[in-house]
Amino acid sequence: MSDGAPRGERAVPSESRLERNPAERLLPLRFAASRLKWTLLFVLSIVFVVGGAWLVSQNAFVGYGSMVFFGLGTVVAAINLLPNASFLLVDASGFTFTSLFRRHFVSWSDVEKFVPAQLHMKRMVGWNFTPEYRKARRLRIVNTTLAGAEAALPDTYGKSAAELIELLENCRVRYGRRTESL
Repeated sequence: MSDGAPRGERAVPSESRLERNPAERLLPLRFAASRLKWTLLFVLSIVFVVGGAWLVSQNAFVGYGSMVFFGLGTVVAAINLLPNASFLLVDASGFTFTSLFRRHFVSWSDVEKFVPAQLHMKRMVGWNFTPEYRKARRLRIVNTTLAGAEAALPDTYGKSAAELIELLENCRVRYGRRTESL
């Protein structure tokens, strides 16, 4: 009985092919921000707000400053815990990332390459735009100086930066050509 593979070789199930090349998965792919990360940030910010309130009697400037700064952190974390506040959507035309309900779309044809980016201790998924992309040139120069990439995602969405770079680069190679040929 033939399984469609050349003689002496076994047919590779489609799931194995999907594991080897993440761009072969059915699109769209959606990745949510880590709820654990935002919950921890929320709790930690509340702890520092309480600590700031305790410091007010000893040093008002530091106490109130701490309360304001970490109070804002509490609000940002709470917002990011809401549904659809922060996610990454990957489809054949490009990717959309959302942070604090603000959506940003990037076409595969605008991306030259995905690269690792790092700002202080935070590893991120960065990318450089094609030479034809003309928007925000000065900001892109600053970003490259600071983080090593012209732009970056605000989160890694439960994956390592390396895993997400590989997935996005595979999608760019596969679908970017299709977009450019239309």
